Amino acid sequence: MKLRLLFVLFLASLSSFAQYTQIPDAYFEAELIRQGIDSGTPDGKVLTSKINTLTSLNVRGVGLIEDLTGIQDFTALKFLLCDSNRLTALDVSKNTSLTYLSFGNNFLMTINVSKNIALTELRCNHNQLTTLDVSRNTALATLHCYDNQLRVLDFSNNTALTYLDCSANQLIGLNLKNGNNSKLSTNSSFRGNPDLSCIVVDNVAYANTNWAAAKNATANYNLACAAVIQYTLIPDVNFEKKLMSLGLDSGIIDGKVPTAKISGVTSLNVSKSSITNLTGIQDFASLEVLDCSGNSLTTLDLSKNIALKNLVCYSSQLTALDVSKNTALEQLTCYSNQLTTLDVSKNTALTYLSCYSNQLAALDVSKSIALKKLDCYSNQLTALDVSQNAALTELNCYSNKLISFDISKSIVLTKLYCYSNQLSALDVSKNIALIELYCYSNQLTALDVSKNTALRHINCSSNQLMSLNAMNGRDFSTYNFKNNPNLDCIQVDHIYYYDNSYKDTVATYSKDCSRVLIPDVNFEKKLISLGIDSGTVDGQVPGYKINTLTSLDVSNSSIADLTGIQSFVGLNALDCSGNQLTALDVSKNIVLGSLNCSSNQLTNLNLKNRNYLNFRTKNFKNNPNLSCIQVDNVVYANTNWLAAKDAAATYKADCADVVRYTLIPDVNFEKRLIFLGHDSGAPDGKVPTINISSLTSLYLFGSDITDLTGIEDFVALKSLTCAANKITALDFSKNIALSELDCGRNQLTTLNVSKNTALTVFSCDSNQLTALDISKNVSLTYVRCYSNKLISLDVSKNTALESLYCYSNLITALDLSKNKVLTEFECNSNKLTSLNVQNGNNNNFVTNRTDYRKNPNLECIQVDNVIYSKDNMSWAKDATASYSTSCPASVVALSSAFEDQLIALGVDTDGKNGSVLLSSIINVTSLNVSNSGLTSLSGIEYFSNLETLNCQGNLLTYIDMSYNPALKYLDCSKNPLSTLDVSKNTQLTELYCDGIVTSGKKGNAKTSAVNQLKVLDVSKNLSLTKLSCSNNEIVSLDFSKNTLLTDLNCSNNKLTSLNLDNGNNSKLVNVNFKTNASLSCILVYDVAYANANWSTAKDAAAIYSKTNCTLGLEDVVFNKITVYPNPTKGELYIDNIVLEKASVYDSLGKLITVTKFTNGSNTNSINFSGFLKGIYYVYLESEGTTVVRKVMVE
Repeated sequence: MKLRLLFVLFLASLSSFAQYTQIPDAYFEAELIRQGIDSGTPDGKVLTSKINTLTSLNVRGVGLIEDLTGIQDFTALKFLLCDSNRLTALDVSKNTSLTYLSFGNNFLMTINVSKNIALTELRCNHNQLTTLDVSRNTALATLHCYDNQLRVLDFSNNTALTYLDCSANQLIGLNLKNGNNSKLSTNSSFRGNPDLSCIVVDNVAYANTNWAAAKNATANYNLACAAVIQYTLIPDVNFEKKLMSLGLDSGIIDGKVPTAKISGVTSLNVSKSSITNLTGIQDFASLEVLDCSGNSLTTLDLSKNIALKNLVCYSSQLTALDVSKNTALEQLTCYSNQLTTLDVSKNTALTYLSCYSNQLAALDVSKSIALKKLDCYSNQLTALDVSQNAALTELNCYSNKLISFDISKSIVLTKLYCYSNQLSALDVSKNIALIELYCYSNQLTALDVSKNTALRHINCSSNQLMSLNAMNGRDFSTYNFKNNPNLDCIQVDHIYYYDNSYKDTVATYSKDCSRVLIPDVNFEKKLISLGIDSGTVDGQVPGYKINTLTSLDVSNSSIADLTGIQSFVGLNALDCSGNQLTALDVSKNIVLGSLNCSSNQLTNLNLKNRNYLNFRTKNFKNNPNLSCIQVDNVVYANTNWLAAKDAAATYKADCADVVRYTLIPDVNFEKRLIFLGHDSGAPDGKVPTINISSLTSLYLFGSDITDLTGIEDFVALKSLTCAANKITALDFSKNIALSELDCGRNQLTTLNVSKNTALTVFSCDSNQLTALDISKNVSLTYVRCYSNKLISLDVSKNTALESLYCYSNLITALDLSKNKVLTEFECNSNKLTSLNVQNGNNNNFVTNRTDYRKNPNLECIQVDNVIYSKDNMSWAKDATASYSTSCPASVVALSSAFEDQLIALGVDTDGKNGSVLLSSIINVTSLNVSNSGLTSLSGIEYFSNLETLNCQGNLLTYIDMSYNPALKYLDCSKNPLSTLDVSKNTQLTELYCDGIVTSGKKGNAKTSAVNQLKVLDVSKNLSLTKLSCSNNEIVSLDFSKNTLLTDLNCSNNKLTSLNLDNGNNSKLVNVNFKTNASLSCILVYDVAYANANWSTAKDAAAIYSKTNCTLGLEDVVFNKITVYPNPTKGELYIDNIVLEKASVYDSLGKLITVTKFTNGSNTNSINFSGFLKGIYYVYLESEGTTVVRKVMVE
């Protein structure tokens, strides 16, 4: 058994040291997988052991391969076929066993086969080769090199050559004199070379006899030809002068140089030579080092210099630089130019990149995995990803526009210069080799360098630091902590080592900068007013500011919770009287000798601080609910402190036997607690607090609970399941230990989990949530929030997130790029127009847990790798969507007039183009587009955080605010609206939808055709305080549910029914019900109040009534009417009335149908068959009078 275990461990050790070969081209790797050479899904690598013994490889005709990097490890290859792809470079220098090489139909400009001396056949036709040297390939028998751009060919060393096709080139020189011409096939071809006049051969007569058809008629065979000198054009005079000074050219300036003199040059320095044009550099085919800095170049073409390893081109006025063909490049120095883009994705060998002082807005170095030093400062970068650059030792990215970046993978980093950016956070905990850190002039609020034990130099001045831990075990050589106005404590190893002149005066050096939690807002406000704390209320106070305090008076300050008092360890005197405290524990305040906690609501008081003999003054009175006071010595307390307490209170050594209760008003909640054994007996609305305060897990699934009041005392709770109940509101602010929460399948409209920062697993699915903030819950790994009404979701702070299920919402945009460990993600059935899942981890996505479908407006999905996504998740998206590594910014289409207004307001910043960027509007909270001539507000639905909208005075006939659930203020007055639906705007507090009053011919006022609302339903707008809907055609208004209403103007309508019986008429101050001629009775809650305060608010004919109002002529006409069945599924009968007409409107005020009655019968019916389910309003007309009835269709 031991032997077997050792063998298994041995195999495991072998696998842990397995060598891989990088295969950066996804199509190359996909082909290797198809052939069974690699396995699984493309991951950019293949086991070297799987390829280094292969003798043959055929990837001919794949068609998409651009890079054959990795071929160098196919060291045993004898046959390589890679024709008909997209190759621009091919390195076979390590494939020394090759006998057959074919790479026709590609885009190669150079090829080096000098190391492939075993080659017998070479096929390189249909490329862009300008040179071909086969002088060392003495075994070569067959060569196909036709259809290139070759100028000179020399086969004098190739005595084994039997077949040659070099037709269709640009040859001016061809040497076939190898002493063995008789072997060369008569089918060989040298045709299609119009400039070739002389061909060197062994025997002219033999050549003329056997190869007469192989050449153009203008070419002749000779035993010797005049020397062919190839020239390279050098149009720039100063470039040629420099080449002369270097001995690479001679004679007079003639605009050219012999190609032979430059083709073998490996290093060239032409810096500061006043060169404006480097044309000719392409023939420096062997160039490995080029310095052309300090010239006046605006362009630089190095596409033919594929051997280049070191390029220096700084201060050259370059506006563009293409190094995509220079795949051997190791060092690139291109700073101080005018570059706006730089692509180094093909330069995988780069170790040094210096591109500072350009105009770069983006830089991708993810493929440059060998990079050791990066200088990209003084650009316009907003993002920088160095997560793939593990070898990085120096990073200079200062003076950009970086908001955030992650250096956790750059563990050998020694120097970091990131100052003068917009960084709000910086984590250097993994960079333990760091020696220099300069991060000043950012927006950092916290910085911890305690893990950076090698750090010797730091400058973090001019930030917004509130926390700085510089206790790294050694003192810095240079440091600067100044200009951090909110930083009051700097944690260091040796307080007296540091100079006060390098910090702000408000800051203190300390070994302890811990923060003490102060959850009670009023307690903290009091500490701020006393000068103990400072700034705004943030729920905490610096520990060093309180641990030496000896006296504290917080009396009469409305404090309910004195949590934090335990950290006032030096406190000798405490006055907290006249507050709202229910519990007080001073057992940790071991020097306390004076306490006044009278006039509170205490139920628990613990004085057991082992200092009872030194208690001088004490007052615990006027706490009627306090029955037990815990003390060190009961006898001493009864003897000396009897007058300090209420008569009902008793001193005890342990108050654990005194039962404290938690109120549980929901019967079903208490029944469940009884069932679980946490309560006993019959339900009585309470549970002993001691029974629940230490519980860590609670399961309440499907218990018919509507109210979870009492949950606040489950303070130790870590796991809570309260799903599948009827709960409408939840407060978990006291349950800060919660790590797992499931409150799905309830009736929640809002949910606040900002205090529950320990949450790792969170489910709130199947509710009615319109917003969800989880930005404080940074430990979350699992979130389930599907089937709500969410319009946006920000998970950028939830970097630990592994699973996210947010399908079936109304979300328009999602960005998962910061969620690097995400593997499960379903966002189907939303309203997405923008989706970014480019998180660097797509290859680990669980395919059956990934779904982007049913988002009809989603056209582009940003991913890590298009090929991988197509191959593995093609089913996961709609057919109309496509995968891309760079999606265009999402836009929202707008009318011309609406866009003009957004441009004028500075919301739309990308110019007039018929649309606006979604990112520009999604966070807008207030918008005023009044009096702008608008006919359409299409696009307003994407203003998902809009709280205030003023669109009055336009030409709008319809507005849809159903996707703006955060709306609190809406003014859509003076528009030709016929319908208005605000049922989804449950946060609405003010609504203005008035029509326009115009003058008649004689100046008498009349209602114009603007705003013709017939129906207005505000029954769902329970937060409404102000409403004005005057000058419309509304027949009925019901405010019985609007208990917060203070202002109401419904004058100048066609009201026959007005219900103000909301139980709170005294709140209604400003009212106007006038000019409603058919309104004879107004239903109110308090008739006396209405008559006293609203007598002038109504028409003289109208009365206020508490009982059922009979309206207009209804006593005569409608007093016996019956309407049935209601709800109905088909026929609706209206009896006991001779009707003239019945008009049916839906809940939006849209006219659905009109039925006329001419038979004079008092039995009538309307057919509702085929109507959609919902509420309808039926307007019944008889004898010139109208009454409205609400009908429900099932």
